[in-house]
Amino acid sequence: MKIQDCLAGTASSNNITMHSNKPTSNISIRLKNVCKEGPGSLQNISITQVTLVSCNRELISVEGSASCGSVPRDQTVTLALKSVIIDEVNVCDIADHVRELEKKDLPGGDLRFSSLTSANNKGHAIQSPPFLDFIKSSFRFNIGRKFNPPFLKGDIIVIMWRSEGPQPVLGQTVLPVQLSPPSPDAPLPSHQPVLVKLDYTKQLFHDFSRSPFVAVSVRVEFRRAESDPSGTLVQFCLKDLQQGMKWTGVTDGVSWIQEDSLVLNLGVNVSRSGVFHLDNFQFRAKKMASYDPGYFENCAEEFSSLDLCFTVLQP
Repeated sequence: MKIQDCLAGTASSNNITMHSNKPTSNISIRLKNVCKEGPGSLQNISITQVTLVSCNRELISVEGSASCGSVPRDQTVTLALKSVIIDEVNVCDIADHVRELEKKDLPGGDLRFSSLTSANNKGHAIQSPPFLDFIKSSFRFNIGRKFNPPFLKGDIIVIMWRSEGPQPVLGQTVLPVQLSPPSPDAPLPSHQPVLVKLDYTKQLFHDFSRSPFVAVSVRVEFRRAESDPSGTLVQFCLKDLQQGMKWTGVTDGVSWIQEDSLVLNLGVNVSRSGVFHLDNFQFRAKKMASYDPGYFENCAEEFSSLDLCFTVLQP
């Protein structure tokens, strides 16, 4: 029997610097097809499932195109995933807290398995054999008292993949999630007492030979985060306008939210095809007992930005 590497990679986690209604983080995965020999079916490896094993986080979405799910031989692809923090977990330093770990109830017994699968794929139960056998090395066993549950060393990503051809090969790759240190130049988002719902077209096709511009519809809805009798004052505006793009609609103003939500129907006009990442629509909010329209005139509170990413393609 000969064992050879087929899919190698790394996974890292970064805090999101844009506004988010829930504590979230991005997980970046780099995968490379390192199979040097073997059947021709390994020329291209398809990613069928990505699973996050964690004590307190779950996957909610994948950011990327369909081509990210295919890894040709000697090529590297990058996947961007978004996760949300479900529970606040205080992870114990096992070396320094041996006495605390001698009790029966350990946080290591509670795990979350969240998965994202490719189209027309039901996925696999990673928490069941035989897939469970390949992630045992990511746990610590026999900590403290006998029969204590296993303790997860840290978040891991499980990649399920298969080769192409009439006799496909099914594979599993396990990657520990490394925590990336925050960049000193990346400001952390300030807390805003509002919930934001952002709807826009992620991908559209346009023939620029017929019309020089295409409009991307953007709907922004602000709602109060709490249901008490007080209201919320919201200020919104644009910063650092990018060349070749023009926002339309009400993009600058102050509004008072008490019972109903605030809805902004906006648009972005672009004059070329490509991938666009916009973070220049910003806002800030203040919870207050009564309406004060001049509150933000001499206010030093930080703005938060909304994150838009869309693709414009030629038909």
